[in-house]
Amino acid sequence: MSERRELRLSVLDVMPCTRSGARPQAVQETLALARLADDCGYARYWLAEHHGTDAVASSAPEIMVAAVAQTTRYMRVGSGGILLGRYDPHKVAEVFETLGALYGDRIDLGIARGRGGPAVSGDEFSSRLERLVALLEQRRVNVQLWLLGNGVTSRDHAVRLGARFAYGDPAAGPKVLEEYRQRFVASPGCPEAQDLLCVTVVCAELARDAEELAWSAVQFGHDFGAQFGRVLAPSLARQVLGYFPEERLGVQYPRLIHGDPAGVRRDLLRLREVFGVRELMVSTVIHDAHLRRTSYALIAEALAPYTLTRLGLRSVGNTHSSFAGGIR
Repeated sequence: MSERRELRLSVLDVMPCTRSGARPQAVQETLALARLADDCGYARYWLAEHHGTDAVASSAPEIMVAAVAQTTRYMRVGSGGILLGRYDPHKVAEVFETLGALYGDRIDLGIARGRGGPAVSGDEFSSRLERLVALLEQRRVNVQLWLLGNGVTSRDHAVRLGARFAYGDPAAGPKVLEEYRQRFVASPGCPEAQDLLCVTVVCAELARDAEELAWSAVQFGHDFGAQFGRVLAPSLARQVLGYFPEERLGVQYPRLIHGDPAGVRRDLLRLREVFGVRELMVSTVIHDAHLRRTSYALIAEALAPYTLTRLGLRSVGNTHSSFAGGIR
């Protein structure tokens, strides 16, 4: 296969609430997005775990993994990730053993340390990880184990345990991923290093619309929606952040990729080259569920010539829309 096509696209869904108190609606929006992502050829779909905010509905990823796997056919589905500091490793192993039995070779177990949960020391977290890995091997659990993180500690766990590694800080450069590959120690569950890069992206048919929509993602990222209990519309998000209408987003927040399909394709392919990855996981937060689905559809369509997965466009045509009146 040519180098041109060696890329996978995946989804990280934090299950944002687009209205205050609308967690049931957010669950249904996730299922709709998952079906579209499956149609569009995304390789995997991960559900995040967050607590302490009403602005996201992703407090029980293991339940949503089952729901998404049930409503889709092709994608791998997993947690992105389980906050192991909150749980007994035996319980985590048993839950994902059951998911693997139900859905076969489609389940990923992503593990993160996270913040905001019970205080767990570094040594205790390492011990829980080791127990979890041992249980997965003893039970021959049919899942892929991934460790998630933004720095060297999570990378070192992945190296030591022979686990796959999902890296979430593209602004820090490729060194962490390069050292993961160089130092990786093979394990029964992962004979060679496998990694992905997670990046925040907002795409629209017009670059100016994407930039406007991205203000919502920026404000949401400041406190994960804790202050308002929802994703704010762009005009309000900009006001809360203290920016004037004429100020440009890209100058202030270079970490966030936003643009029309051609611009997003250019930036994502550049990340692929800089980081040497074959998989990019896209996280998109937009104040409107329909526009969020449109963003994912446009990204899949733009990257289709470069991806390893299917591109079925039967849902994409119904997802594109005019942005007039839908942004602010």
